[in-house]
Amino acid sequence: MIGMLIGAWMDVRSQPFRTTAAIAGLVAAVVAVILVDAAAVLSTDANEIYLARKYGMPVTISIMSQSGDSDSTVPMDDILRGNDFIYTSIDTQVSATIVRDGQIVTNGFRWVNSAYADIRIVDMVAGAWPRDTTNSDVLHVVVTSGWGNLMFALSDEEMVGMHLQYAFVRDAPFDVQNTPPQSMVIDGVVDASTAAFQMGGPITVVSDLAVPPFVDEVMHPSWLVRVDEADVGFLMASVALAVDENGLPVYMVQRADQGDTLAPVLRQQRVTGTATKAIALTVGGLGILGVGVSGVRERASEFGLRRAIGAKRRRIFGGVLVQTLMEAIIAALIAIPLAALLLEYFARDLVLSTLPMPPSTILPLQSAMLGLLGAVLVGIIAGLVPAIHAARTSVIRALRG
Repeated sequence: MIGMLIGAWMDVRSQPFRTTAAIAGLVAAVVAVILVDAAAVLSTDANEIYLARKYGMPVTISIMSQSGDSDSTVPMDDILRGNDFIYTSIDTQVSATIVRDGQIVTNGFRWVNSAYADIRIVDMVAGAWPRDTTNSDVLHVVVTSGWGNLMFALSDEEMVGMHLQYAFVRDAPFDVQNTPPQSMVIDGVVDASTAAFQMGGPITVVSDLAVPPFVDEVMHPSWLVRVDEADVGFLMASVALAVDENGLPVYMVQRADQGDTLAPVLRQQRVTGTATKAIALTVGGLGILGVGVSGVRERASEFGLRRAIGAKRRRIFGGVLVQTLMEAIIAALIAIPLAALLLEYFARDLVLSTLPMPPSTILPLQSAMLGLLGAVLVGIIAGLVPAIHAARTSVIRALRG
C-alpha cells in the first residue's frame, strides 16, 4: 500500500500540467459545493433569527380569549399550569394612567411576566429585563427606547431606575387629584424597533403577580406559550377543551412563530441547494474523469511495459485510483480555505438583504466536511474508469509501440 501511495505521488509530480488541470476543475466544483451549502446554513440561521424576532422563538403558540369574561382567565391558567408548560406568559393590554407631576402622561400599558423574554427576543438598550423583582408589590417595567426623551427629555440610560406614578382606571376621564397613584420602577429600556415591542404602547409591566381583576373585563386577555414541536398538537387539543355553556370555543389558538407556514419555502431552498451541489460535483467529476482517461491513454505504453515486467493488474488499477483520489484530496485541501475566505467576504451577498445576518459567518464545519467528502467521492468515482482502462492495457500493443 505504501508503495502504491509513493508511486501515485510520483505520477502526480511527474505530470504537473495534467495534475494542475484536474485539480483546478475539482477545486472550482468543491468551492461551489461548500459555498452553496454554507449559504443554505446561513440562510436557515437568518430565517430562524428573523422569525424569532418577529413572531417568537420556535415554537410559540398564541392563545387569545374570544370573550371579555373574567371567568375565562382561570381555566386557561389551569390548563397551562396543569400541563407543566414552562415558558408561558400572559400578554395583554392594561387600562391604566401614568401620572407625572399631577399630569397625565399616557394611558395604558402592556402586561407580561418574566418568561416573556424566553418566548420573544428582547433587545435591551439600557438596564436589564426584570427577573428578581417580578413578585414585588411595586411594579417593575421596561420602556421603549426614545420614550423617555420624548416625554421627559431624558436619555435611555437616565430612565433606568426612574419611578413613575400610575393608577388603574375603569372609566375615563381619570381624576388625578382624587385617585391616589401607585409607584412603578423602570428597570430597563428595550429597542423600540424590536417586533415584540412595536405594538402595545411604550410601557411594559413585567410581573408574575396576578393581573388586576378588572383588566380582562376591558380587554381580551391573551397568552404566549413556547413549547417543543412535539407538544404543539397536545397544547392545541388541551385549549380546544375549554368551551362555553353553548359548547363554543372560549379561546382561539394558533402558531405565532410562523415556522410551519415557511417550512415549505425552507424545504424548497434545501432541495434547490442539494440539486446545485450535485450539479457542481458532477461537473467537477466529469472534468477529473476526462483528464484521467486522457492521461491513461497517453500512458498506455507505460502501463503495458509495467505489465510486461511483472506488474499485476490490481497494482496498476490501485495506482491510478489512488492517484486520482490523491488529486481530489489536494483539491479539497485547497478549496476549503478558499471557500472560507470567500464566505467571509461575500456572506452578505449569500443571504437575502431583508434577513438579518447570523452572528457568525465562519465557514460551517458541516459545509467543509461536505466539500471534503464530496471531493473524495468524486475522486473515487472518477478514478474508476481510467483505473480499469489502465489495468486492461494490452502488453502486446504496448510492446509494439
